Amino acid sequence: MADAIPVPFDVRLMNIIATLMFALVAVMLLAAGAW
Repeated sequence: MADAIPVPFDVRLMNIIATLMFALVAVMLLAAGAW
């Protein structure tokens, strides 16, 4: 990830949201598997 290319705020925000959604799904799958 080069810092020379500026990333728009909305792209960064969507990337953060996608990461949170993926983490949430992973946690739910682990919880369902453990339960």
